[in-house]
Amino acid sequence: KEALELLENAKNRACFCEIRSRLENGEKIALFFHEYCPKVFRSYYSCFAAYVPFLESLRLSMAVVAEEEQQKSLYRKGLLYPCLLFLASLAGVILFNELCFPALMSLADGFHIRSVDYHHLQMLIRFATTSVAALLLVLAVLFAYYSRPQNQVRGYQIASRWHVLPGLRQHASADFVRFFRQCQKTGIRTREAMELLKNMKQKPLVQFLAETIDQSLLRGRKMETAMQDPHIDGTLTRFFTVAVYSSNLERMLDGYLAMSSARIQRHCRIITAAVQTASYLSIGAVIIVVYQLLMLPLSILAQL
Repeated sequence: KEALELLENAKNRACFCEIRSRLENGEKIALFFHEYCPKVFRSYYSCFAAYVPFLESLRLSMAVVAEEEQQKSLYRKGLLYPCLLFLASLAGVILFNELCFPALMSLADGFHIRSVDYHHLQMLIRFATTSVAALLLVLAVLFAYYSRPQNQVRGYQIASRWHVLPGLRQHASADFVRFFRQCQKTGIRTREAMELLKNMKQKPLVQFLAETIDQSLLRGRKMETAMQDPHIDGTLTRFFTVAVYSSNLERMLDGYLAMSSARIQRHCRIITAAVQTASYLSIGAVIIVVYQLLMLPLSILAQL
């Protein structure tokens, strides 16, 4: 109550009055406080509250959300610019091919310049841009389908089975480690941590990895052996093996997360360089074509 009085202002007065009223009626704050939290905290709090006290549940939720935002920020900073650049260059090439190119060819025809080669070039550009646009559409549909919570595990299993999208396995493993490490910091035992993560429905991949590891543990395997699964990043398996012998699991998990963040940044730089190169090459090719078409009439006039 003292905390509510200290933090109360005009914006939250109605909310705080309702919380005080429920406390005065004998309700336990741990059972209803999450209703007044932002939506992103609620689902995590519900999972943590079944195993740790109120304040620890709240602290864990805040820590997990903060780490998630940091991870999303890495992806946004690393991939947003190259993706926008690629889409802008693709749209520019399409617009040039469909609107500007015909006008330039009609200009060439007006000077009786043979433009058959340029017609072939236009058809080639149209085929290439249509193919790329169709591929992007298919990828967008697949991403939308497998982004749904009920389809994420299925898509992850397919990617792991066919050894495609290794970055997805690294991302899922790092996600699992973030939650597992917070449980370790709070003092939750491994068995309880697995049960907690298995009930985290808002994180299907974390839930799936926890179920996979827990099944191995129930068969009597050791933790480092249970981590040797094709659905788990091989680097994480090696980190766990070293952690068992070094008796410093928390520090090793922090090291894995730091390395995972560095790998994400490196992959983003590679993607950025590749996309920038492709975009600049396409823009340069368009400039060269426009220059040649514009210079043809001038070269003819110079010969007269």
